[in-house]
Amino acid sequence: AASPHLMPHQLLDELAAIGSKMGNPELSFTPFANLLRTAVEAVVQAPSIAMALRPRAGSWMYLRFNVDQLSADEITAGQYLAFKEQLAEGYASSVEANPYKVLEIDLGPFN
Repeated sequence: AASPHLMPHQLLDELAAIGSKMGNPELSFTPFANLLRTAVEAVVQAPSIAMALRPRAGSWMYLRFNVDQLSADEITAGQYLAFKEQLAEGYASSVEANPYKVLEIDLGPFN
């Protein structure tokens, strides 16, 4: 099975493969391709794809795409991390259904 975590080169390789398959190699030179070039990682949990983007040094942006609805929304870093934690912990429910179902670590005993 394919990993739900995708690295930047995998995103760009897939875009190039889609462009080649569709007979449109220029797909790699679109604004969407430029967006993918800023990606640090993407996480897939159908029907959503969340991406961590770093458009410039010291600047982060997080997006969630819904492929069924063909929509994209900016999300917070916390929402992005919660989305990733769902995969790590095997949660089937969405972040919207239970936004408090995230990994918590108590470092109090180390103080």
